[in-house]
Amino acid sequence: MLSESLEDYLESILVLKYSNNTVRIKDLVEYHNVKNSSVVNAMKSLSASGHVNYEKYRHIDLTEAGLCRASRVYSKHRIIERFFENVLKIPTEKAKQMACEVEHHMELNHVEKLNCLTTYLLEENIQEIFTCAKSSYGLKGNEATTPLVLHKKDFCGVFVCFSKKPVRDRLAWMKLNKGERFTITRISLDGSIIEIHHGGGYHSISRDDAEAIQVTEDNNETIK
Repeated sequence: MLSESLEDYLESILVLKYSNNTVRIKDLVEYHNVKNSSVVNAMKSLSASGHVNYEKYRHIDLTEAGLCRASRVYSKHRIIERFFENVLKIPTEKAKQMACEVEHHMELNHVEKLNCLTTYLLEENIQEIFTCAKSSYGLKGNEATTPLVLHKKDFCGVFVCFSKKPVRDRLAWMKLNKGERFTITRISLDGSIIEIHHGGGYHSISRDDAEAIQVTEDNNETIK
């Protein structure tokens, strides 16, 4: 079983190979900022385990097994770094450092799930989702928000955020935007349709969409 340090060397050989075509001991010394002897000992270990082809004074190449292992580690690193940088908004260099530390402790299937989650959150607009989550739990602003679906006829409110992209798109088409006021004028008997009055017009919103719409109470008078 390879140590974390040896996996890091495999990953760096792969990265350097893509950028420089050839990889030498001194390239790895500079890349890892370590002593020459440390790199030489690491290459001997990786050569003995069948992950690199290494001979003194010659270029270093990954074997088939080494390339497979390096590619897997690099892929995990990039996925974790993407999550840290694009979802958690951690600065790039810090995200790279943290990904390096985490990549060795996550199974590939866990990383694949993280990749799916990251893609979903970015496509759905992560900032919008976080805003809704914070608002729902009273973490932002003076008043916590609630889903539109929980309110009754004659409720006067203000749109705060829309947690699902399809819902945002549909409401944008109806010219319903964040920060605008509305009044619930009617709710169907089965609760599947909520009618609101907004900006001089009436709009019908499905129950499913209403669950993804966060609102707060409007303390001003009802919209006429």
